Amino acid sequence: MRRKVKIGYLLIFILPALSLYSLFVIYPIIGSLVISFYKWPGVGPMTFVGFSNFQELFVGYFSSQLWNAFFHSKFSGWSRRFVQRRGCG
Repeated sequence: MRRKVKIGYLLIFILPALSLYSLFVIYPIIGSLVISFYKWPGVGPMTFVGFSNFQELFVGYFSSQLWNAFFHSKFSGWSRRFVQRRGCG
C-alpha cells in the first residue's frame, strides 16, 4: 500500500514536467527531423526527397559554407576559452 502511494506522488510531480518537456523539446525535434526529409518552401505542398537534403548540405553546393561556419565556430570557441583561461590582463 505504501509503495502505491509513493508511486502516485511521484507521478503527480513527474508528469507535468515530462509533458511540458515533451511538448516544447521532444515534439519540435521530431518535427524538424521529419521536415528535413522533405523539400518545402514554407508554403504549399511538401515533396519527399529523402536524404538528398543532407547530401546537398554535406557534399553539395552548401558544403563549403557549412564547413567554413563549423571551423569558424570551433576557432571562436577555442580562442575564447584560451583568453578566459589566460586572463585579459
